[in-house]
Amino acid sequence: MLSLRQVTFRTETGEEVGPIEVEVTRASRIWVDCPSDSLFTAFAAILTGERKPLQGYLEEINPVVVQSDFHLKETLSPNRPIADYLNSPDAPEFVWLERRRRSLGVLVDQLGLMPDKLRFPLKHQPPEVFTKYWALRFLISRADLLIGREIFNLDDPDIQTALRKRWADFPGAVVAATVRERLPGPVDLRLSFGADGSFSSEAYRTQPI
Repeated sequence: MLSLRQVTFRTETGEEVGPIEVEVTRASRIWVDCPSDSLFTAFAAILTGERKPLQGYLEEINPVVVQSDFHLKETLSPNRPIADYLNSPDAPEFVWLERRRRSLGVLVDQLGLMPDKLRFPLKHQPPEVFTKYWALRFLISRADLLIGREIFNLDDPDIQTALRKRWADFPGAVVAATVRERLPGPVDLRLSFGADGSFSSEAYRTQPI
């Protein structure tokens, strides 16, 4: 789906990282193990095409739709109730969880989004309702490449459970930047960044702790 060939980039704090040589295949699960948020932010910008590498190139084999948790968070309107989205043509009728086809309402309930939380604009809801809705939109993304960092590090047990149930059923490739203990399921590839800017990749089929 994507190939990074001898890619190097610079973080916001000036460190040069790479070279990176890796292929992102469709429906793969990728764990990014890196020492800082700024490093991952810069790497994600390369994957999304928001930033060009210092050296090397990123080849898009076919057109790739990319979504990220931080972009989703920025685009949610605080003036709209959750029900507006759930009743819109953009909301899927069904979602796959643990290899089973379930109605979207099952996932909404799993996240603890009770009916009384759906009718009022997000700006009038407690912060945890916004977070659960944000997680819902991430969980049902149809993107070819789905990138997440903060979403995998939330302490909400409902969101953690939903991520585990959905993990094998995301239709696209998923990039998770977190510690091993928070991986919601097995991964195919581990990308490791060192504090010195080094990079390595390895096949990684070990189950999370």
